[in-house]
Amino acid sequence: MVPEEGVELFACFLNVFSISFVLLPDCCHLETSAVSKAKVTMLARINNREFGFPYAPVEFKRNAIKFPITWERRADKGRGHVIAVHEFEPDTVMGFYARFQNNGVNPKEPLGKRLNEPLGKDPVSAYMEFQRLDQDFERIERGLAPVNVPADSPNATPKMTLAQAVAKFERDLTAEGKKKRAVESYVGRVRNFARFFAKRPEIQLDRITADDIRNFLVWLPTNIRRRPGSGGHINNTLRNHLRDAKIMFTRYGIQFPLENKYWPKEIGKRK
Repeated sequence: MVPEEGVELFACFLNVFSISFVLLPDCCHLETSAVSKAKVTMLARINNREFGFPYAPVEFKRNAIKFPITWERRADKGRGHVIAVHEFEPDTVMGFYARFQNNGVNPKEPLGKRLNEPLGKDPVSAYMEFQRLDQDFERIERGLAPVNVPADSPNATPKMTLAQAVAKFERDLTAEGKKKRAVESYVGRVRNFARFFAKRPEIQLDRITADDIRNFLVWLPTNIRRRPGSGGHINNTLRNHLRDAKIMFTRYGIQFPLENKYWPKEIGKRK
């Protein structure tokens, strides 16, 4: 639970609805930098005991995995200078993997967790699975719903889940240069909103109803830690949560289900 902040930060956030997303070219090789965009990278696990079964970055050529796969052997357990460059053919690959920080593309794993997802050993099917994962990852980064339905979820629809929206919302605010305290306030409130749906972790944003919102308003007062000494009225706390949740819904193209006229009445400060 997070402390409830005041409403003074809300006004500075009203101009965030019009966002221009910069779409970078598709990933084709492993690169990292302090300002690099979050992305999915593909690695090959090499069957070589002498080198410790290393993970080698995969490059693509003409919509396929490029062979031979090149791996740089470095000193100091991989952190030092290059000792030698080795090349490996398909028969030396134990399996292919997708490495990424979970942005909600894998709803079964915690948000923000660093994942190494197996793609299989066959280069053709591994590349196809990588393309599917990379496409959905990129769409979520841009605030769009994933389009590839997991094979083990036959009844799923390609919509953004609440968990995906919350994760994307936090990244957007940070990327837009919002002050840390402002980000913590907004994200803290939408996380409280998401906590209410903890027993429905894969609920889609467009499946949340007005009755869900009303039940959230009943639940919140006894499930939030307010700032010590805060004299603000609980109605204002509830409204702040609804406002930030509505901002998130609107940003990702979903109409907030509870009209403003049904929100708790705003209570002015005591004189």
